[in-house]
Amino acid sequence: MPKNLTDFYVNFRPAEVHSGKEIYIAFYALNPLTNKLQRVKYKQNHLAKSKSLRLKFARLICLEINNKLQNGWNPFVETMNYKTYRKLIDAITSFINIKKKELRPDSLRTYTSNANKLIEWLRKNNYQNISCEAFNKKHANELMFVISEDERISNKTYNNNLLFYRCLFNFFIDKEYIKENPFERFKNKRINEKTRITIPQDVRHKILQYFVNSSIPEYLHICQLCYKCLIRPKEILQLIVGDINFEDNIITIPAAVAKNHKERMIAVPPEIMQYFSTLKHYNKDYNIFSTDYKPGKKLLTTRDTGRTWSKMREALNLPVEYQFYSLKDTGITELLEAGVPAKFVKELADHSSLAMTEKYTHKSSAEEILRHNTLEF
Repeated sequence: MPKNLTDFYVNFRPAEVHSGKEIYIAFYALNPLTNKLQRVKYKQNHLAKSKSLRLKFARLICLEINNKLQNGWNPFVETMNYKTYRKLIDAITSFINIKKKELRPDSLRTYTSNANKLIEWLRKNNYQNISCEAFNKKHANELMFVISEDERISNKTYNNNLLFYRCLFNFFIDKEYIKENPFERFKNKRINEKTRITIPQDVRHKILQYFVNSSIPEYLHICQLCYKCLIRPKEILQLIVGDINFEDNIITIPAAVAKNHKERMIAVPPEIMQYFSTLKHYNKDYNIFSTDYKPGKKLLTTRDTGRTWSKMREALNLPVEYQFYSLKDTGITELLEAGVPAKFVKELADHSSLAMTEKYTHKSSAEEILRHNTLEF
């Protein structure tokens, strides 16, 4: 049982009449800007000359105030602009609803996941009723400290979270919910240079034999598209039968699917095209790789391909460093080492810059180029 009646109330404490040298009504209400109960005092000495009459009027007004408080009235909200005291959780939900019309499914999943984690953190820390304006730099610092201290979260994930919060609160600025972004002062964490792991040919042959003899040999074509065509895993899973040009042996990566939002056409190697030629009778809207990696309506995610890859890696007792994405790294590295100009590899890999492609050039390749360099000035 609560110690007193005020323990029943969360957003206010009932009004009471106080009489002494002066008669006044006092109560507590939740200030949305501080998310704390704040005392409100109304003096009643002006109501009548007689103290007994002032006391009578004060009690009537006190009953009216408590009735209003019970029905959701808040004196602080009454004097504020609606946009200023909008609840942060409601504003986050509104943000995601707007993004549903703008983002691709994979991007929307990321936004929604980040939004849900933020809402969960707000509720866990008893900030569920905090307004957008009340969420300040102190709260932002609390949140980023928790993320920073979590050993499971990498520097890259930390930066991605920070980018989302900046985007979210810039949206609130545009909507006039807040005046400044509490996440602007935070700096991105340094990300160590990515270690490029390549998968040797003998290991690739073992992987090939594993899937050829499995119940899902179609998975091998996903591997080949990543290794030989340098198509990203997410892009592969979003390709449909209609993206295949059966006559010219070309597959198109639509702008809506491509990470860099630029359409590109890729020549398909004969061994992959041999499989693609069997898909002509399927509906053009079918995903090339769906349930059991056969054409179908269901859209797979990289989690699906990742689980299959992990199962294979465990069965073959391969190092955990061999990730699915290592196939693309291997393809890029071997094309460069074979002498294919970096600018062509850049276009095939859909890199944003030539510098990104040249990171795959090994020192041995640089020495080999120097050995054969017969250019004269």
